[in-house]
Amino acid sequence: EQQGSSGDGLACNSLALKEAVYHAIESVAVIMPRAALNFETWFSSELIGYLNGGVSLPGVMQRAMQARVLHLVQTYSSELSAENYVKALSAGASLIRSEDLVVALNSVKMLHKLCLSEIVMARTRDEHPQHHLNPHPDPQAEQVHRQKVFKELVVPMITSCFHLASRLHEPDNLYLVLRLISAQIEASASSETPQITQCIASYVPQLWKAISSTDSAGAPGSGVAQGQQLQGSEARVQSALVAMLHHVVEKVGEDALAIDSVQATIFDLLGHCMNLASQHSVYLLEDGLRLWLSVLVHGKWESVGSLVQNTREDLFNIIRVGRETHAALEVLQAFIILCRPDQILYDHSQDIKAVMDHCLSDNGTLKEARATLDLLYLVYLCDPVFAYQVSVGRLVELIGMIGSNTLPAALFVPLLSVLALVLLWKEEAVLTALDGEGVTQALTQILLQSHQVRSLQEFLAVAGARSSGLFKRKVYVILLCALARHSPVVAKKFGTMILKFGVSEIQDELTLSPGVEDVMTTRLAFFPHEHHHHQPGATEAWRATHFYQSAKAIYSRDPVWKADLNVIVKQTMDVVVSTTEDGTEQKNVESLLTKMSLTKDEE
Repeated sequence: EQQGSSGDGLACNSLALKEAVYHAIESVAVIMPRAALNFETWFSSELIGYLNGGVSLPGVMQRAMQARVLHLVQTYSSELSAENYVKALSAGASLIRSEDLVVALNSVKMLHKLCLSEIVMARTRDEHPQHHLNPHPDPQAEQVHRQKVFKELVVPMITSCFHLASRLHEPDNLYLVLRLISAQIEASASSETPQITQCIASYVPQLWKAISSTDSAGAPGSGVAQGQQLQGSEARVQSALVAMLHHVVEKVGEDALAIDSVQATIFDLLGHCMNLASQHSVYLLEDGLRLWLSVLVHGKWESVGSLVQNTREDLFNIIRVGRETHAALEVLQAFIILCRPDQILYDHSQDIKAVMDHCLSDNGTLKEARATLDLLYLVYLCDPVFAYQVSVGRLVELIGMIGSNTLPAALFVPLLSVLALVLLWKEEAVLTALDGEGVTQALTQILLQSHQVRSLQEFLAVAGARSSGLFKRKVYVILLCALARHSPVVAKKFGTMILKFGVSEIQDELTLSPGVEDVMTTRLAFFPHEHHHHQPGATEAWRATHFYQSAKAIYSRDPVWKADLNVIVKQTMDVVVSTTEDGTEQKNVESLLTKMSLTKDEE
């Protein structure tokens, strides 16, 4: 017995030492050279044994080593090959059901890291199939197997997470689980959406009921009573639930909103977040606005119609108070698209003018100003007379900032997009405003710098980047041509360069042939790119939504998109020729005329 007891003591000491070494290796991971540790080999030969039961130890020792190894794998997860990623994922999916909460929660942390890896790899695979982010380039078969295993495990993992959530009382731990569910939903493929919808319908209503009752009565042992300020940890839990439902709506769309219990939970949660009289709105208002916007964009009218009709005043109350204005203005864009624009614009004209005046003044933030210019573009499409009345004063001030070189760079393209739209409707008003001291030539020189310049995102073929770049340069050409026609000095000094810019954009537009979805992607900051890029099954369902159909009807008449650059450049060319005295410049203009003729023939 003494020998057995002594042997157990040695084994315990050995495991304690090993656990300490694992901890030390994990602690220096940031500064340890990659060549100093072959984590792949170590994981395959030793660590996986603790996770899958290959190493048999007494109960508490087994759980202690599992928790340590899970933490270690989380730290070094980027070193895993596809084969070992699958092993770690399978082990984590099993251990998340452990009776030991420490082991289960460490599984949650590791799985979250693996899910983030899957999200990044899926996006890279979709946009750049020739690239691999994994440091160990894997054979195609292994990558396919990795994707297959993740698809098989994602729904059981989400179910296990909801079961684990029902066992938790500490807000910080519950936050970790909800964060993992969000990542799993985002990483899942469209083929899993029916099962995900079923999980959400089964568990989310009860989960929200439990969370909201904790908010009212105070968490066990927390001392938080009704009416007191919401503690940060509890706010994080509610914020995580809102974020999870936001992912659900974006991934599943109408299929989730069509379920009465899920819709009721989401609407109840929205009311909770946007109750301005409560303390928790300080933490949750922005999250609630994002969820609100997602519901409006992805739901059919049968699901969101009552929400739109019943919450308009709530939205304008938020706008009047001036909290999270940038997010509220995006929701306002969705309202204008979904409703008859005149109902929104003229019923709330004073509120709209007041918020525009505030956001486009020195008192507004950069995010608010950007959101206001995006809103203004939409309002000009719906009712240019109304838009001009509520914005002309502030637009003139912003134009003056171009001449003084004080306009923030983030507002340059949105402002010029609005100006191009106004110019095509009321040219003299814009040209008169641009005729200020130093503005015309300063703006001309700035715009000409973009000729034959492409962003890094365009070179990398990032979703939406090419159409966005094309529309930006088209706006520049429209403005430059107007300046050349209006100002003899600009026509004489910069005319040939402007024409070259215009001809190159004619050719680019002919090559890319942008459609109305490209217009919406460019003009609506919240337009969901992934629907028409990665999930064909979801695309048709989303295109049937009231939001999509209404947005398409509005943006299909966008004058900037429909503007014929051939006509605009030809009109400008006639003005430039009349101001050209030098024979060389005359030849350049004639060469451009030939290029335009060739372009028309190709068209």
